[in-house]
Amino acid sequence: MVQNIPPMDRLLRPAVNVLIGHGATPIEQEFGACLEEIFPEQSWRLDVHEAATSQEIFSTVRSERIHLCILFLKSIDCAPTGKAVIGPASALGMIRILRLAWNVPILAIDDSFVEPGRGDEALGCGADCFLRWPFEIRRLKDEIE
Repeated sequence: MVQNIPPMDRLLRPAVNVLIGHGATPIEQEFGACLEEIFPEQSWRLDVHEAATSQEIFSTVRSERIHLCILFLKSIDCAPTGKAVIGPASALGMIRILRLAWNVPILAIDDSFVEPGRGDEALGCGADCFLRWPFEIRRLKDEIE
């Protein structure tokens, strides 16, 4: 019995696992297209994982090797699902845990008009970069890659 051998080109490209914590808000198509520009298919195998709550984010980080974590701070749900669950009370606390426990590179995005000093707090908690709006990721293309 002869089995077809799968094409090897996908295996020859380095894998990049990106986790996007976006809460209940949907990811804009433009943001996904921007990630595809940063990690083009002919050079990279891009796997995007999505999570809405802090528990989903930690579960994904535990089970997958995450190379970049993009967190939409305003919309991530950090409320515990049960009494026995201990977790961060805020998105900034989640950044601290991700940095200390897994040392995951973190890009924090806060697309809101309020709290202009939040970027300093996110950077102080361990985020590698802070952006006010998602479309600003385009200017960081070379640094992320």
